Amino acid sequence: MRENFDCALLMPSGCEAWAGQWEGSLAKGRLQVRRLEGGVDTQAEDATRALGRLAGILKAYDACLLPVSSANLAWARISLSRARCVLKTPVIILAQDLQAVALCDLIRMGVTDFIRTPGCPEELRARLEKIRFGQMRQGAAHGQPLYSLAPGRQPAGMLDEPRTAGGGEPSGMMEFIDQIDDAVLESCLQRKGIDLKAFAVAAANRCAASQLSFREAKGQIVAGFEQAYLSAMLGRCAGNIAQAARCSAKHRRAFWALVRKYEIDAAQFRELERPFHSQGG
Repeated sequence: MRENFDCALLMPSGCEAWAGQWEGSLAKGRLQVRRLEGGVDTQAEDATRALGRLAGILKAYDACLLPVSSANLAWARISLSRARCVLKTPVIILAQDLQAVALCDLIRMGVTDFIRTPGCPEELRARLEKIRFGQMRQGAAHGQPLYSLAPGRQPAGMLDEPRTAGGGEPSGMMEFIDQIDDAVLESCLQRKGIDLKAFAVAAANRCAASQLSFREAKGQIVAGFEQAYLSAMLGRCAGNIAQAARCSAKHRRAFWALVRKYEIDAAQFRELERPFHSQGG
């Protein structure tokens, strides 16, 4: 049976002229694309937090379509980076004049797929079918899927939250981090003492209940902490690696080595300090 899909279109300012073709009933009615009211003013002071704030609303859709061009690429990068811990809905980029390196960067930040514009609605529907099939196959392999499409629209047995075989806790540290409240994550650097011990105990107990060895569990926890800490510190220092290293009481070369290890793009944090004007992909 051919699937029907209901997608949300989050329209950034300046994209209406070329991205408007995706709005409405497409692919012979099997693809419904509904534009979210208000869109996003990418020049607004808190524009990069809009995607994360819409995470709850987007759960009602099979996917979020996000138009991205060279003009709003910096905004898209930062928005996706900030929303990745709370956004559970697949994000598909409607790409206009973006180079391959820019698309790869967006995928690393959590984008599920992309389609170039002008594009074919049938191709977009086929990509959505591929996402759904991949989730169903992953669910069959692990007992439950890591993520599902919109609640109430998925096949029987699919859940909204990450699970491991047998319905237990997440198998990886990054899945565990994805379930932590966004406000808690943002305040982690300001916490100390008993709060940090509580986080450590919770993470250790979850890993001990899994089939991970001590080394594997420790490696996942350390990697998750290092990536979160580096990103938070670079955000605090507007992408200045030397300043971030000093604030971390770490040698600049050692700090830079960790940034390269996790392929963190410091440039994305510098964009916070200036308006999002046109940039090349």
